[in-house]
Amino acid sequence: MEKGRRKIQAKLQEKVHTLFQASEDAENEEGANYTGTDLPELGQISALTAEKLEQIVQQLKEKLNEKPKSEALNKARCQLKCTS
Repeated sequence: MEKGRRKIQAKLQEKVHTLFQASEDAENEEGANYTGTDLPELGQISALTAEKLEQIVQQLKEKLNEKPKSEALNKARCQLKCTS
């Protein structure tokens, strides 16, 4: 019984090590591709215009008006209504 458990644990550790290595390799490759610039998923490459900002604010207001289930979002919704 003990031998089987060790074997399973060893295989699991090997898989975890492989996943961490693959993640690190992908991160290094991404870092090499974007040296000196911000990553696209951060959204910092594109210019933020007043129009885009207004659209984002409008989308957030609409989501907050949908009666959020989260207490934190509900508080934000109330604060938004009080300041508007």
